[in-house]
Amino acid sequence: MLLKQICSRTKIAATLLAAIILAQFSPTRASAQTSILRVMAANLNGNSQTYEPSELRILQGLKPDVVAIQEFNYLGNTAADFRSMMDTTFGTDFNFYRESGFSIPNGIISRYPILASGSWNDVEQSAPNRGFAWARIDVPGTNDLYVVSVHLLSGAGSAARAREAANLLTLIQANFPTNAWIIVAGDMNTDARSEGAITTFKTFLSDTPIPTDATSGGNPNTNEPRSKPYDYVLPSFSLAALQTNLDIGSQSFPNGLVFDSRTFIQLGDVAPVQAADSGNGQHMAILKAFVLNGIDTRTNPPVGQLPAIITPPASLVVNTGAPATFLVVATGDAPLLYQWTFNGTALTSATNSSFTVTSSQSTNIGIYAVRVSNPFGTATSTGASLGLAIPTTGQILAQWNFNFTNTSLTSPPPSQGAGQASLIGITTPAWAAGSPTDPSPTNSAWNTAPYPAQSSGNKTVGVQFRVSTVGHRNISLRWDLRGSNTANKYTRLLYSTNGITFLEFPSAMKLTTPAIFESFTNSLASLPGVDNNPDFAFRVVSEFESTSGFGTFNGYVGVGGTYGTGGTLRYDLVTVLGIPLDVTPTLPATLDASRQTNGFSVRVSGTPGIRYSFEQRTSLGLSNWIPLVTNTSPFVYSETNQPVSGPRFFRAVGPR
Repeated sequence: MLLKQICSRTKIAATLLAAIILAQFSPTRASAQTSILRVMAANLNGNSQTYEPSELRILQGLKPDVVAIQEFNYLGNTAADFRSMMDTTFGTDFNFYRESGFSIPNGIISRYPILASGSWNDVEQSAPNRGFAWARIDVPGTNDLYVVSVHLLSGAGSAARAREAANLLTLIQANFPTNAWIIVAGDMNTDARSEGAITTFKTFLSDTPIPTDATSGGNPNTNEPRSKPYDYVLPSFSLAALQTNLDIGSQSFPNGLVFDSRTFIQLGDVAPVQAADSGNGQHMAILKAFVLNGIDTRTNPPVGQLPAIITPPASLVVNTGAPATFLVVATGDAPLLYQWTFNGTALTSATNSSFTVTSSQSTNIGIYAVRVSNPFGTATSTGASLGLAIPTTGQILAQWNFNFTNTSLTSPPPSQGAGQASLIGITTPAWAAGSPTDPSPTNSAWNTAPYPAQSSGNKTVGVQFRVSTVGHRNISLRWDLRGSNTANKYTRLLYSTNGITFLEFPSAMKLTTPAIFESFTNSLASLPGVDNNPDFAFRVVSEFESTSGFGTFNGYVGVGGTYGTGGTLRYDLVTVLGIPLDVTPTLPATLDASRQTNGFSVRVSGTPGIRYSFEQRTSLGLSNWIPLVTNTSPFVYSETNQPVSGPRFFRAVGPR
């Protein structure tokens, strides 16, 4: 997993990060009066994929200041056509950028001057449909606004959209200034807000609050049938702290607005929109509003007080099922915006100064951190781990209670060997039997080496189980068995740590005296490969001394019951126990780089004593990561007398 790109943390030698192009800041401007900025995501086209009167009426009636527009086609797509569209729909003072060379391009429309613009390649697009359109806009105040208009893939599935989001994150980190006001907006084509693309975006953008089509409550879905969340306006955390109510006429929408002309109250406030207009397009328009007050997040020191973590969250160890609450104390100019993460992924609705896991389970074990933002910047806490306390008694991983009754060993039915079972974990039972007519010494279940020594006519039957011991240690096995007084004499156990090769236990468990009930409890802690192993398996093997009763045998049923006349056996209460492993979550790696003469130095930090790999590649595309060094955290990687070369990108991953 990519834990941190150096290029997102520090600026080092130009030859090291030649691929990173930082957008230039605009000249310093005088502070402006407080103003409201309306930003819209608009993929309003119908199936014609060109803007028609119904869509233009929506744009005209909602009066956005900035629009991230998709499928940006109009009439003949000439310069005169688009200028006419701007003048009649928005106003003669509006500007626009439209990608060129694409069939359904993205674009940005702005009331304010567009200082720079361009298109980034969307690596998932197999046809020349669209890229990622971006623009730097001279909004009121001393801060620029960076807008990216996106249209993620629809038919390629959520995995492709997740890759698009990761690609876009890398491009933004490489090209936009740290703490810039950023908005990524447009048609994400997501079936749910939990999709990987949105999870990636939420690592640096805010999806809180979520707009709906009403002043309170309402429907947040944005496709034309109003069943899926396709469209978003996602601001950076510093800009999200400035989000305000969207006011339209006498109505106020605190979360922003999903505009549907078919349900909107008081259409007179959005003239010339007609009631049926939204039904003619594929998507609804999305609007959010922000207060601009002349704040500049790029100055050093900033105009306002940056967020700072005073008391980071503390690591916790709780009992299974118990709540776990993480707290942070932060300072900085209001408003402060909180976003908690779990193993680097933003948690939905975790936007307060505390976060509680209501019922702690093994899936909650990991690293929790919180990002605190205000209009001036962002601070991220150190990670706090959540662990589960180790109980004083073992847990049952798997348990069986099975009997064999009147069963032919030569053709066992599929259910034989299963009996009544309470299965916990991953278990795979399998039945095996020797031949009743072959007296050779190798005639034993699974062709194991004879134990004890076999005489002519001895036969072997057995049952095999695979048990996952992942997350547990100090595994022990308990079993009770009863043998026949006429035929069944020996029973033994074999074990495997790979599910293929089976070995004898150091002290073989076996029934040595016929016609008695024996119990065994064996600790397997001394056997290598048993703890924390998905492939642990064992076999119960019973050997018979005669062939007369081998064809069929009767199982012992119930305490005080009777044996059959030949070859009878019973396995009872075969139980695998384990104690949960101590929880030591691994911290993500952090990278700190510094210049050296003709080179650079990078310090890799993480969980002390855990091995991490420091790797490089020469592009952000499909090239492979090449390990440079693997070492125990913390360690330093340095290069000197570095030759001039192309771009290189770095990461640290672990554990290794």
